[in-house]
Amino acid sequence: MFNNTIKGAFYDPEFWYTKVALRKCDGTQNITCADKREIDDFFEKNDLISVVYQDSFVNLSAHADEFETYLEDRMHYRAKKGLTIKTDYFL
Repeated sequence: MFNNTIKGAFYDPEFWYTKVALRKCDGTQNITCADKREIDDFFEKNDLISVVYQDSFVNLSAHADEFETYLEDRMHYRAKKGLTIKTDYFL
């Protein structure tokens, strides 16, 4: 888990964002991969990928601390062999 601040809007001259990428290790990166069979078995058994992040909203009825946080966990994807999924989320 990591902490990151996202700020700005589409038309702002500066904005910060986070990119999340999940790729199957194929030996081309500068890391040690598990055995190809082990990787394939993992993705066949675990085909649901979920993205969860902490978001916040302004609660005008809370006088002491009007910013409330919650976990956003509605993003789920099926990982199919050979399928690439690209999605942009605007918060």
